[in-house]
Amino acid sequence: MANILFDRRHLREYLLWGALAGLAYSIPVLVYLSLANYYYSAIVFIGCILFMLVILLYTIRLTKRRPEYKSTWMMIIAGNMVVLTGIIISVLLSFMLCLFFIPEFLSGHSPDSFMKGSPDAMNINNAGTLMIIAITATLVNFGVGGVISILVAYAVKLNQTKDRTPGILNEPAKQ
Repeated sequence: MANILFDRRHLREYLLWGALAGLAYSIPVLVYLSLANYYYSAIVFIGCILFMLVILLYTIRLTKRRPEYKSTWMMIIAGNMVVLTGIIISVLLSFMLCLFFIPEFLSGHSPDSFMKGSPDAMNINNAGTLMIIAITATLVNFGVGGVISILVAYAVKLNQTKDRTPGILNEPAKQ
C-alpha cells in the first residue's frame, strides 16, 4: 500500500498551507517590529491566533475529503505536517524581519534602545524582543496548531465509528 501522506500532491499542499500559516503569523510580527514599542508585544500573539485560524481552515478542508483521509489519525498527521511546515516558514520569515528592522542584528551589538519602553534588564541587545518572537513562532504556534488539528479532526469529522488505524501506525502483533 502506497503512503498517501508523502506523495507530491500532498507535499505541495502541506507547503502551501504551511506558507499561508507562516505568512499569517509574520504579518503581526512585521507590525510589532515596525512600531518598535514594547507595550505592543501582544500583537505577536495575534499572529499565533492567525496561525491557528489557517490550520483550522486546513483541517476543516480535510474533513470534507472522503477517499484519502478516511482515518482521523491520517487527518491529525496531515494537520501536524502543515503545522511543522508553518513553524519553519514563520521562523524564517521572523528572522528575515528581524534582520531588516533591528539594526546590527547579527553582530550581537544591536542597540538596546531599539524597542521603546522595554525594561532595561530584560532587553539587553534586544534579547527580550527576540525571545518573544522566537517562543511564539515555535512553541506557541506548535501548541495552538497541534491542538486545533486534533480538536477539529475529532469534533468535525462525521461518522468516526468505522475508523481504522492507518497502516503506517500499525504495530506488528506480539507473539
